[in-house]
Amino acid sequence: MDSFEQNSVKLVKAGYVFAMANILDGCVAGYPPCLMPMWVREADKDNTEKVHAILGSEPKVGENPEVELDRTKMQSLTFVPIMDFLSDDE
Repeated sequence: MDSFEQNSVKLVKAGYVFAMANILDGCVAGYPPCLMPMWVREADKDNTEKVHAILGSEPKVGENPEVELDRTKMQSLTFVPIMDFLSDDE
C-alpha cells in the first residue's frame, strides 16, 4: 500500500468515512465556497444538522483538527466507500 492508502485505512479505523461536499459561504471559516474533500465521523453520516469532520483528502488523525460543520451550509454531501478502491497489498 502507498502512504495515501495506509493513511486512509487509519482514518477508517478511527471511525471516519471519506466524503465530498460543496461547502457554501460561511460553512468553514477562512474557506470560500468550494468542493471540499473531508473525512466525516461515521456516527454523523445521517445527521441532518451538523457533522464533525477532518478537512482535506489526506489529513492525519491527531495532527489535523476536527471541525463541526453546519449541514445547512453544505450541498451534495456524498460519501465514498474508499475501502472498496484500496489495494489488497499490505
